[in-house]
Amino acid sequence: MGYLICNDCKQYYELQPGEKPEDFSSKCNCNGLLIYKENIDFFNPNTTEDENDNPTNNNQYENASNRSKYSLYGDLNNLKDFISNINDKINPMGIAIGLVFSILFLFVSSIIFSSFMVGLVGITIYGILTILGMTLIGGFVTGFIASDNIEEGGVNGGFLTLILLIAVGLLLGLIIFVTMGIYASVLHTLGSLGNIPGATTSLSGSNGNSLNSLGNSVLNLVYAIITIILSFIFGILGGSLGVIVKERFGIQL
Repeated sequence: MGYLICNDCKQYYELQPGEKPEDFSSKCNCNGLLIYKENIDFFNPNTTEDENDNPTNNNQYENASNRSKYSLYGDLNNLKDFISNINDKINPMGIAIGLVFSILFLFVSSIIFSSFMVGLVGITIYGILTILGMTLIGGFVTGFIASDNIEEGGVNGGFLTLILLIAVGLLLGLIIFVTMGIYASVLHTLGSLGNIPGATTSLSGSNGNSLNSLGNSVLNLVYAIITIILSFIFGILGGSLGVIVKERFGIQL
């Protein structure tokens, strides 16, 4: 069995039958380093860390290499605890309702604002603003109806944003795939009809615009990265605001 001893606060824990050092975090509650000792008689809590880890001590725990292994186990356990903590805060039903309101916002904004906004800022910026509005509204609804505190509201709003971005990404990917297929078919047809006036011109013109296409691709990538970052910010903010409004007006759901 043996003992896990903190080099900082000098507290120790005796391992129970079946327990192993790697089952525990490498950090004590005081953030000190836990060291495994087979026999506590060889550990003097009044000595320094260096004295306790002296290589002449036959019962020390295999020095730094094995200590790093325990640190890895501890980090993995901390990651598992973090994921479990996040999972406990997620409310699937609340997120589903938030997604419904996000879709409603999409349709309403498209009917009321699309023609005006596209003409004002362009279709790309309008698309980004629409996604941000969807995450903000959906996050707000999720936080309002399905979260008990600001942290839960942020988690649910962020998870809703993740689902929305995946859905939008799949939809855009499908549209691009279909468009590229149609474009390739048209080029193939024009190439086979090269003797028709204008066909060769169309092909040469498309090759001449390749540099512009590359520039547009880079710009679209920048837009996509900015959209993803802002979407998570708006989703988390919306979820937190939903909880704040509910608490401010004392609404119980």
